[in-house]
Amino acid sequence: MKKLLVFFLIYISCSNIFANDSNKNEFIFSYDFLIAGFSGSRISNGKNNFDLSLNMANFYLENNTTCLGIRFIPANYSYYFYDNEHIFNISIITFYWNLFEFIIRMDSSGSGYDRHIFGPFFSINPLSINSAGNLINGISYSAGLKFTLMHNGMSSRKVHIFPNVEIGYINNNGNHGMFFMVNIAALPVILFPLGILLYSIGMF
Repeated sequence: MKKLLVFFLIYISCSNIFANDSNKNEFIFSYDFLIAGFSGSRISNGKNNFDLSLNMANFYLENNTTCLGIRFIPANYSYYFYDNEHIFNISIITFYWNLFEFIIRMDSSGSGYDRHIFGPFFSINPLSINSAGNLINGISYSAGLKFTLMHNGMSSRKVHIFPNVEIGYINNNGNHGMFFMVNIAALPVILFPLGILLYSIGMF
């Protein structure tokens, strides 16, 4: 954990490289709730894993100048088909460099339009609990490329993730391999047909 803390401090420091213009040295904060997804992986123990997942929330913090960002997922539920197991993950942290914004929209404030994230990432999951309620020993981490499209919600900070795609390398408690993941915002998907149903029966 000490190494992770040192890495985190260095990462934040890098976000202040271009601090000459205070207007450009701003952090863009955004969030979303209930993000559903599925993923697949082929790891060294011979397993072909497929799982469904649900993030309770995603919190993004990105420097507007360097486009270095952090995504924090406080809680995640995953169901693994291969092992028929339920896993509850706590405090998933992802570091990324948003090359799309860095190259294309470096001078933008990041508000008033749909944001794109495309670039390398590194994600770490330090704490997991299995369906028996026991802590899983070891730390899981992954690295690769990610693409995220953030649609503006009711405010510039409230966004809808639609979609988030990740592909790359994964190390799950010492078992390593390749993986892919696709996530979408579940709340609009749920509320839209519900709104149509309520409208059709005369509730509005």
